[in-house]
Amino acid sequence: LRDPSKAMGEGYRVAKPGGRFVVDFTNKSSPWFSLVKPLFGIKPHIHDNRFSGQEVADFMVDAGFTDVRTTKLLFTPRKLPGPLLPVFKMIDRVCERIPGAKELAGIVMCVGTK
Repeated sequence: LRDPSKAMGEGYRVAKPGGRFVVDFTNKSSPWFSLVKPLFGIKPHIHDNRFSGQEVADFMVDAGFTDVRTTKLLFTPRKLPGPLLPVFKMIDRVCERIPGAKELAGIVMCVGTK
């Protein structure tokens, strides 16, 4: 997104009163985007704009949402050879439950109520 604040404002505008708006962004703390991708020569994706959980929550609150909650999830890269998928799914299940490790997950998901 070029302007996440504007996008959150649009989400607020179209949400029904009492409705929820859910959005996710790439996690600023994830080593996948800052270390692993460059190490393997993977060019940044156009949507690799990274934010912290607090930044995402602030976008939502500034747009007018209440009861804003964030979580970090998903360690499995999308471009993963098929045979490795079960291993990474297990890593997801374990790491998403470990507080320190969870901070390194790839995605910050945020939900707010209008």
